[in-house]
Amino acid sequence: MTRTSFQEEDLRKDTPKAIPIAREKTEEEPLTKYDKLKKFLVDVYAVREIPTTLVGGFITLFVILATLAYLAVILYQTLTAPLLQTASLYWTIGAGPFPAQLVCTAYDGCYVSNLLSVEWATGIALSVEPAQRQCMFMSYGQTYTFNITFSNSPLDGLQVIYNGTNVDTSKVPAGFGALINSQANCFGEGLGPPECVNGVQIVPSPVGPGFTLLTYVETHNLTISNGPASLRREWFLGKFSNESVVVPGSTPCLSTLSQSLLTDLNMVQARLRFNTFYTVQTVSKSNLFLVVFGSVGGAYSLFIQFGSVVISLMSIWIVISAKTQVIKEKVVRSLTLPLSMRRPSLRGNKVMVHDESDLMEKGNGHDDADKEEIEFQRYLSQTSKNTNQNSKEIASTAASTVGGIGVN
Repeated sequence: MTRTSFQEEDLRKDTPKAIPIAREKTEEEPLTKYDKLKKFLVDVYAVREIPTTLVGGFITLFVILATLAYLAVILYQTLTAPLLQTASLYWTIGAGPFPAQLVCTAYDGCYVSNLLSVEWATGIALSVEPAQRQCMFMSYGQTYTFNITFSNSPLDGLQVIYNGTNVDTSKVPAGFGALINSQANCFGEGLGPPECVNGVQIVPSPVGPGFTLLTYVETHNLTISNGPASLRREWFLGKFSNESVVVPGSTPCLSTLSQSLLTDLNMVQARLRFNTFYTVQTVSKSNLFLVVFGSVGGAYSLFIQFGSVVISLMSIWIVISAKTQVIKEKVVRSLTLPLSMRRPSLRGNKVMVHDESDLMEKGNGHDDADKEEIEFQRYLSQTSKNTNQNSKEIASTAASTVGGIGVN
């Protein structure tokens, strides 16, 4: 064995083992059960540089199952979630008109007017019917829809004059002579009239003597394509004063009614003034399309990124394991090197071995770990002998040649 062979063997020992990579099977090679399984796996992490792997396939399967589970949860929550309700406030000045259904509940009838001053109610006052701006007489039980708009004048607005002692107390409290109907959502029996038609329940609010503030709420139900329930108008009344006398200048009925009727102490006036703002409420459902392609799509991307992190950590772990194995092997070899590398060796002391007896003598007392060193010394001894023999032959030849030249 030559010295070169020792170096080559050391290089082979120090070379780290290559990490096996996946390769495609040729047509002649039989497919294993794992190769057949990979054909049915969808690996979203497989690119041209990285072929399909079992790890990537199983993580992809986990991502798909997790996304489907998340989709099922989102669909259940969306379908069972309550309707979305949003409310927006708007100024009433310059808006409208808004319809309000008034019902007279006084047995003697009601004198009603909806006077609006153009200089105080902006141009929207012109949308009120001319008949409403005059003094109208409504008989008991009669219904009429008035156009309600805002006016900066406290004397403008809907005015009702009636006999407060002769009212239908089965429909209104004592002293109240009219009702304003609202289209409310059906909320069942026990909280008012049980009549519910096409998703709408008519809820009346009594109108009494004095000053009352009207608040308007308009509800758009986008979950219903058509019908009364798709647009509901509700009025909420807040009574502020019980002043029942007829206010001068508040109604054109003062100039049409007889003086004896106006001076009757039983005749009272209800003044209804529109609030400065109104509310528009919208009822809708969650957009299922946006939920599926928004929330679920984001969850799928998150699961994909999580799988990428897992694969990256596994790759790092494999590389670290391979490097650790190489280092471990080097450490083991360093601990098991021949004794000649751990103490003064034959080469370290420059001991030359010239013959077999000397080599055997030097070899006695060494353990098996020094066999390679002894073999190398045998090689050096044989090489030295051959070199000396060749030197003698060359010297003899050279002497003969010089002698021949001198004789001639």
